[in-house]
Amino acid sequence: MTIKELRDKTGLSQSKFATYVEIPLGTIKKWEQERQKPPVYIVKLIDRVLNCCVVEINENITIKELRERTGLSQSKFAAYFEIPVRTLQEWEQERRTPPDYVVKLMWKIWNSEKVR
Repeated sequence: MTIKELRDKTGLSQSKFATYVEIPLGTIKKWEQERQKPPVYIVKLIDRVLNCCVVEINENITIKELRERTGLSQSKFAAYFEIPVRTLQEWEQERRTPPDYVVKLMWKIWNSEKVR
């Protein structure tokens, strides 16, 4: 599924969709115009956010802090969010930085799915 298909399911404009999923509008436009391709895990995260009740994140937390709050190991956390373990390790070791919206999407998914 593409980002445009996901957005079309919501009936939201690009601007409102970007605000809802907390991803910069310019990034959404690039993905929809296929000037840039989002990683598969981003598409899956957005799809999961759209299919669950949303809990807002009101604080800035790192990916490592989020994983520690879940109580999951790196391998289980990576599997749960369908991201490569190596990517998670690089984020946690601060060799790479995940976009803020990735952490926010994961937070929303965790908080809405953990109560199910």
